[in-house]
Amino acid sequence: MKIFLSILVSLCVSPLLFSSNVEFLDDLLPQGYRGSFEISAAEARFDDGLDVLGYLDNLKGSKPKEAEISDYSLSYKFSNGLKISAEKNSSYANATRATKPKSISTETESDLYFVSYPFMTTNKIYEVSLFAKETKQDPLIIDCYEFNSLIIGGSCEEADVRLLNSEIYRTTGERIYLPVLETQGSSDSKGISLRVKNKKINDFNISHSFTYHEEEINLLFQSTILNTQDSFLRGIKINGISSGSRFDQLKNELPQLTPWTEKIFKYSLNATYSLSERFALSGKLTLLKISRDSYEENPNKKDYDFNQLIDIGIFFEAHKNLLIYSRISLSNQYLLGITPISYNRRTNHLFDHPYGQLHVGTLIKF
Repeated sequence: MKIFLSILVSLCVSPLLFSSNVEFLDDLLPQGYRGSFEISAAEARFDDGLDVLGYLDNLKGSKPKEAEISDYSLSYKFSNGLKISAEKNSSYANATRATKPKSISTETESDLYFVSYPFMTTNKIYEVSLFAKETKQDPLIIDCYEFNSLIIGGSCEEADVRLLNSEIYRTTGERIYLPVLETQGSSDSKGISLRVKNKKINDFNISHSFTYHEEEINLLFQSTILNTQDSFLRGIKINGISSGSRFDQLKNELPQLTPWTEKIFKYSLNATYSLSERFALSGKLTLLKISRDSYEENPNKKDYDFNQLIDIGIFFEAHKNLLIYSRISLSNQYLLGITPISYNRRTNHLFDHPYGQLHVGTLIKF
């Protein structure tokens, strides 16, 4: 069932550690540095050349080959301090495996919206932010699938068992075979965050971020061949085992079809250090605690509920209105708590490994 592991890790996401670029900038940049109107663009990438923590070496079977995330955002701050932000995220991922299908590609889009307002004291700024996120994965069709020396479905000439599209055959006489599986996923999230910063900007600045959000995940699967009740097709024996038994085994390996919710509490310790008037270093330590509602556990697999993240970055002010930055994101437990749609009872074993990736971005402010 490693095919499904690759598919579900690619949801949203892809095997990229997606953290909001708006959130990253709001956590680290001082309030006094920000503009009234801002445009931001960022790119993130993962491949074997950037696998600094050896994540791919820990995997067997299906492996991510490459993944990319493009992120764009707009922010506007009113004179009273109220700020609204919108963020668009698009991701692409490709995974490979030794047997059919040899390659799988997925595309996902996320839309995020933020509303924040700062409360001032003599020395501190307390910024409260409300946010919502919607993620959708494009439908994915798996034509043929091979497991336990059996090839099921689709247009593969070497398929052991496949199902003819009877409607097309009746109307045109053309032999078109049904794919073994069609799948798509989506999630909806809402949350609140609190940032605590010093009013005064120094060469070395420390701030704190507290975030709580809930994300509902829906995964949908359709398969005519796996759900067939045709006695002849289910009775075909290959290597002494009926195809019906193989179909049922495959279905039982799928993630649950009913929605479940991840509840995530996140704390971040953020720091920036000014090297000069134009250069600054940044560091961010994040702790995440996860709980789940309506989640169907797999008694044979361990679930994970805690993750630690480290972001190390550098900022360069190319112009008073243009900021360029880069960062390395490192996670102790893969995408745990970062892309909830990628975690389920079939993929959870992939979250027992560290992971890292590279980001590059720009911020234009007015």
